[in-house]
Amino acid sequence: MSAEAYWLLAGQASKQARKGIVRGQGKIILDDDGLFHPLGVTLFWALYGWKFERSRIIAHLDWLARTFSPDYVRILCEVDWPTRSISLDWPDYIENLQQFIDCAYDRFGIRVQLTLVGGAHANHLHVATVVTTAMIGREHKVMLYEMVNEWDRLDKATIPQLITMGKYVRQNTPNLVALSTPRKRVGENTGGYGEMRSATIAANCNTYVPHYRRSDNDLR
Repeated sequence: MSAEAYWLLAGQASKQARKGIVRGQGKIILDDDGLFHPLGVTLFWALYGWKFERSRIIAHLDWLARTFSPDYVRILCEVDWPTRSISLDWPDYIENLQQFIDCAYDRFGIRVQLTLVGGAHANHLHVATVVTTAMIGREHKVMLYEMVNEWDRLDKATIPQLITMGKYVRQNTPNLVALSTPRKRVGENTGGYGEMRSATIAANCNTYVPHYRRSDNDLR
């Protein structure tokens, strides 16, 4: 079945897309429809799926919208996975990014969290420039920007690189902007929050994205 045929069969979105740009007010999140508590789902391979397995990624969005009705999906804008890389070197990269954003929001009422860097060797500022430029006019379809996924793993970024990226994106979008999750230091209860707070202030970013341990320890 072609992507276009599946899209037609999928029908209308399971919920009406929320309106306006997502913003923070103290510790709450709101848009033009008012206060809400965002529910998100990780869909890191989305851009690879959109380019190479479009019917499959549309099926995922359709299932998510009907089953969980998430407010957003979190995707990687680039990553160097063997055989499944997402690359800004694709000649149709911007087209694929914009089409996926439009499909998720217009068809399924789902915004997108853009995690810019997922790989270890990206030109960080170039990624930030390309993606924020591509989102001009689509800011209401974005949940937030995250500069790097778990920045300290596999030497994905340094604190100065995070700050440089964060400054650029904050200056070029009205959306919420976060740097990355705090460093996970073994034996420390703080988890590097002070370090990330200082970097966030230096970059003038306006939100945080802590990653929990995803175990029963999170409930204690």
